[in-house]
Amino acid sequence: MTETQAAKLTAKWQERFGLTEWHVKVIGIDAATLPGGQWGAASFCEESLEAVFELALKRPAKHVEYTIAHEWTHILLTPMRNRMQEIVNQLGAAEKAAYNQLLHDQEEQICNRLGRHLTGLRDVLLQPQEVEGD
Repeated sequence: MTETQAAKLTAKWQERFGLTEWHVKVIGIDAATLPGGQWGAASFCEESLEAVFELALKRPAKHVEYTIAHEWTHILLTPMRNRMQEIVNQLGAAEKAAYNQLLHDQEEQICNRLGRHLTGLRDVLLQPQEVEGD
């Protein structure tokens, strides 16, 4: 898949998620540069509504589309994550670390599950970290 094709898919999912006010740049990357067998990553700024999606484009098109939906879900969950972080920040150091890990793991499971269901890959195990608890 080309960056242009991925950008079109990103715009399609951006509209489906109702996040059309965001400005997004899509960059194709080598999957080997991503940690832990991931297929993509998003960095974003909620204040400026800007995001960069780094996507491993040498995958089947349906997997790239799944990754795009997964990354949009992270952005969609940002207000909830921010509120939860305010609460977690009031905890002691040990509790804070444990709750941050729990929040991260739960958010990944949500993004994985929604990405699979929205793209029609319900029964496909896409990433190694989905083996536990999904």
